[in-house]
Amino acid sequence: MIAPRDASGHSFVTRWPGNGVSWPAVTPGPRENNSDFPALEEGAGSLYYASLKEMGIREESEGAGPPWKPAPARPALAGREVHVWRIELDRAPARVEDLSHVLSPDEEHRAARFYFQKDRDHYTVARASLRLILALYLEKDPKELTFSYSPYGKPSLASRDPDKDLRFNLSHSGHLALAGVTFGLDIGIDVERVREDFASEEIAQRFFSAREVACLRSLPEGGRAQAFFHCWTRKEAYIKARGEGLSMPLDKFDVAFAPGEAPALLGTRIDPREVERWSILDIAIDPGYAAALAVEGHGLHMEYWEQGPVAGGQEPRRETDS
Repeated sequence: MIAPRDASGHSFVTRWPGNGVSWPAVTPGPRENNSDFPALEEGAGSLYYASLKEMGIREESEGAGPPWKPAPARPALAGREVHVWRIELDRAPARVEDLSHVLSPDEEHRAARFYFQKDRDHYTVARASLRLILALYLEKDPKELTFSYSPYGKPSLASRDPDKDLRFNLSHSGHLALAGVTFGLDIGIDVERVREDFASEEIAQRFFSAREVACLRSLPEGGRAQAFFHCWTRKEAYIKARGEGLSMPLDKFDVAFAPGEAPALLGTRIDPREVERWSILDIAIDPGYAAALAVEGHGLHMEYWEQGPVAGGQEPRRETDS
């Protein structure tokens, strides 16, 4: 990841009437991030972005891991389901150009402000892919979708259909993005590339609760980096789901992240009832990454899909958060 974010994309076969845009195949390639890469989903309160910029750390890429199952051409989302989409951001230039045609004029302007071509391309792929994903559920032209933002920058659809209260969240790290989609439930998602040089006790003391710092210190040194990012992604998914960004003090709530410990919100000093409100789940993603989802409710069905529908698509992997 590199920060608050907002996007999506991958191999697709749908062509939308009126804009001539089809979801292209992925062309993976090396990824080098600039430490000043701006937020793709502004205002969501990315801890990582602020710290990377402050410390002058650059993020580098890792190879892609095992693929997720392809989705059907028209995904069906029930009221007690969450769909998670894995998105590849590295695309061939011709495919980036193709995707750019679904952007709004404001998004085109924002893309043009990026200094590096790769950052412009990733922004374009992210925004266009998000539109394509949401359009599948809403059965609308992706170019016609409009977004609004909360006072803290969390995006939502500007006009919500009472019968389709589609909610979403998105996160980006390196060459990957993850999108979470559901009906009528607040949701937050986060993905991070595991970095030994970032997972320090100094950073933990600044952003984790006293309980979390003590847990991290108790672990063998060789497992601390992975545990650090499990904690990080669970905390950020939770604050993104709440939609309050860093206005919520990060040391005022605790998440479970020790090896072998189920992900969970353990407690908050702001409102103890929050523990019963939220589910926190790990997301199995590429090697060298950590990812988590926070969503309202319990016992929800989870479906994990590749970025785009495939013609004659297959049934996605199905789990329950039990």
